[in-house]
Amino acid sequence: MKKFKDLEKYKNFKDPIAKKSIYIYLNELESLEGSPKVVRGNFNCSDNQLTSLEFSPEEIGNNFNCSNNKLTSLKGNIKLIKNIFYCNGNPNLKNVKKQIIKYQIKAFMYYTDEGDFYFDEIKKEFEKETYRLNILKNKPNINKNDYGFSL
Repeated sequence: MKKFKDLEKYKNFKDPIAKKSIYIYLNELESLEGSPKVVRGNFNCSDNQLTSLEFSPEEIGNNFNCSNNKLTSLKGNIKLIKNIFYCNGNPNLKNVKKQIIKYQIKAFMYYTDEGDFYFDEIKKEFEKETYRLNILKNKPNINKNDYGFSL
């Protein structure tokens, strides 16, 4: 399995913060293992063989492009993209908007195969999910299928 940390250019990359953009497209990568936690510029891992965003950076200072891979889920570390999230061209990736909300991936704009949209269009649903997750985090004995309220 080819990983980010196997790429010659990033073999000795240990810094959790990349101060510049990282372009790792067209490398037949199957994993982002070894990628930094924060990228100040763009992070482009498009046109690889990725099936998940596990080991992805948590924060991107500009665009995050994971288009044209084999993604089936958006579950991963990514939480904040300060500009555009490109996840189009992943034919097995379904219910993208719901996954963005569920996994709390905040971006200015999203390009998906199910349509393009701005964060403002999902803001209310996103905030409801944030609230629900915070309740669950603070009260672990609550049924995870409800919002922690009983009538």
